[in-house]
Amino acid sequence: MIKQLTELNKGLGLLPQEMITDELAQGALQRILPDWQSSPMPIYAITETRLLSAKARCFINFIQNKLE
Repeated sequence: MIKQLTELNKGLGLLPQEMITDELAQGALQRILPDWQSSPMPIYAITETRLLSAKARCFINFIQNKLE
């Protein structure tokens, strides 16, 4: 949603570089604070129960490894 609004010139957005690589290359978006970077933010996996299936545990481990 934030990406779409920034592309429509409806404001500013704080977006991951990986999400907007093409838009930056095409000139659809431009970085306005090139020397500034946000602080890392925690991400949590919230589940219904502590007992996770093997598939759910595997997925959470995969995401953890990708985000590190």
